[in-house]
Amino acid sequence: MSYFKDTYLNNIRPMLADYVTDTQIGQNTPDVYLSLANRAQQNLWAKKPWTDLATDVIVSLVNGSYTFPVDYGRIISIYASLSGNGTADYWYYEGDNEANGYKMRDAFTKALGHAWTITFNYAQANNPLMIYQRILDDFTGVGDEITFFPSNLLLLECQKIALREKGDLKELQAAELAFAEVFKDYCNCHQWINFDTSAVLRDRNQNRMFIEQYSLEGSNIGEHTTSPYPNSKLSA
Repeated sequence: MSYFKDTYLNNIRPMLADYVTDTQIGQNTPDVYLSLANRAQQNLWAKKPWTDLATDVIVSLVNGSYTFPVDYGRIISIYASLSGNGTADYWYYEGDNEANGYKMRDAFTKALGHAWTITFNYAQANNPLMIYQRILDDFTGVGDEITFFPSNLLLLECQKIALREKGDLKELQAAELAFAEVFKDYCNCHQWINFDTSAVLRDRNQNRMFIEQYSLEGSNIGEHTTSPYPNSKLSA
């Protein structure tokens, strides 16, 4: 992470003193400060598929199915590299499509938690590859714990949670405005930048699409006046 210097969680604890009360119940820890930080971290984690949390893994199938890693959070994409060079040639999507579909199941129990598996709708000749967003460990108060998100962003999310539960709507509105500004700046400076851009038409599998002509009247080509340009062209 380069947008902000990595910051220890304990640095924001004093700034939360005015927001945390003894009546608040810790969720994952009896320490109400850590509980608030964990809840804030979970909220921030869910807002976007953060680039720095994206992990590549080979989907090694056993008896046609695959068990997710313990740090699995959510799928960003699943694809096949037919040439074996790691470049995506084919994508898979959740659903009943026989050619490129898959099903996900979760054998959740309170004792063991989540146990996600994925099964493809047809036998795979090659193991697919998956990009997924890994989850962040909870803060436990043991040792030096560095926050993934900038400290001021995590602090503002903590304040939002605390003010909402206190019912202080006036202060909550101010906190939400401050959060929106910092969150926007963080995304603009850090989230999915330096991407290749293209002005040509492509389908969902990134294959080049060609549209020779289309009807100017919404009718079948050949029956009415048509344009010789693709419908993405703005001028002649």
